Amino acid sequence: MKFNELVTMYFERFNAMQTLWGIYITIALGLLAFFGTASRPRKTFLAVVMSIGFAAFAVVNVMALSYVVETRTQLYGIIQSYRAAGAKDEAAVMDQVKATVTPMYPVWGLILFHAVADCGVLASFWILNREKSPGGGGGAASARLPG
Repeated sequence: MKFNELVTMYFERFNAMQTLWGIYITIALGLLAFFGTASRPRKTFLAVVMSIGFAAFAVVNVMALSYVVETRTQLYGIIQSYRAAGAKDEAAVMDQVKATVTPMYPVWGLILFHAVADCGVLASFWILNREKSPGGGGGAASARLPG
């Protein structure tokens, strides 16, 4: 495999990472928007179903993200240990590229961050479930002004 192919693959993994995070954010915000506007009947049932569905999605998403991080980490090691077989000019360019390629954060950091975000989304489902009481009363926004 050529050096430029390794670098291209490394940065393609970065694009995959961004895509996976984009999907996660879109799903989380879409579910929260849907849940925030859902009517009261069966809202607890809806919260349970959405919590289970989101948890399943989050597990699959973090597994895919972990795979991307592991792949990038391996590619980083290969890029750093790559030796130029060609001219000295090519070796100088490779050294400059190697200096700009940074290692990924550890997989445990990704999993921890993902778990915190997942807990926040799930907590939001349940907070939204409790916030609206039947008949629209109970919140500060629904308080009537005297007069």
